[in-house]
Amino acid sequence: MAILHRSGLGQNNEFVPEYVRVSGSVVVMATTGHREIMPTTEARARLSQILAEFERDGVNAEPVAFGSHRRPQGVIIGWDLWLEILPAIEDHLDATEAGHRLDRAGDERVTFEDAADVLGRDPHTYR
Repeated sequence: MAILHRSGLGQNNEFVPEYVRVSGSVVVMATTGHREIMPTTEARARLSQILAEFERDGVNAEPVAFGSHRRPQGVIIGWDLWLEILPAIEDHLDATEAGHRLDRAGDERVTFEDAADVLGRDPHTYR
């Protein structure tokens, strides 16, 4: 299962996270509601308590958004949730890097067929 996270600011500058859970072909979206941004100093002071909540609640522990002047700058998530969303993060990073490489390649791109030919493979049966 992959979890993708989107968030934004509501009308009163409050944090509004949304989660998209992808499991097989089923997609479920859930908005966890309006959540204020925790000041960075408070997040630092409450770190032990936040970690205890992550330990207790596992993958269901609520992420903690924090930032200066209640502007979202970071999110603390539990390890269990991190492991669950890591594949989606890696896919995003890979796609971003592939896009950068394609942009840098310009017209110097090699087709799949040409690459398979250089390797001595039939592009129609290559897997």
